[in-house]
Order: sequence, then structure tokens, then C-alpha cells
Amino acid sequence: MDAEGPRRLLYNFLQIFGMFVLGAGSSYLLLRYKLILPGMLTIVFTSYSLYDHFSPSMESFTPLYLGVWFVFVVFVGIVAIFEYGIRRGLSIYPPNPLI
Repeated sequence: MDAEGPRRLLYNFLQIFGMFVLGAGSSYLLLRYKLILPGMLTIVFTSYSLYDHFSPSMESFTPLYLGVWFVFVVFVGIVAIFEYGIRRGLSIYPPNPLI
């Protein structure tokens, strides 16, 4: 990235904010609605990004993950809605939150 000064700080803040939204959102969905798939999907994305640092591949997943994190948030949200709908439709959705 060829940004300098305040623009670079803004990019770094947006990346940190995006990772916070992914982690906190998945944790909230787990604790409030007992949804497992959003957390698992976030763990898979983060693990693949971590693996990217140790693999000798030419194409990198980490810049994509950090740069367009909002797409991953939407994808995790769609998975959460899908899991919630399936559980609600099958009547296996527990009504009480974990906390």
C-alpha cells in the first residue's frame, strides 16, 4: 500500500475495525442466538489468512481479507440468517441465550 501519514492511519483503523466487527459479531451471534456457523466461518477465514503468512503461495488472501472485510461481514451475515432460518424452521432453535 502506498499511502502515507493520515491516510495510512485511516486504512489501518478500517482494517482493525473490520476485524473487530467480524470477531465481535460472530461472538455475539454465538452467545445471543447460539449460532455456530458464523463463528466457524470467521475462524476459517482468519485461519486461512494466518496460513497465508507461512505458505509459499504467490497469491495472498490476507490483503483481500483486510481490504474488503465488509464483503466477508455480509457473507457471515447471510450464513447466520440461513442457519437461523433452518433452526427456526426445524424447531430446534433454543429460545434462551447463552448469557
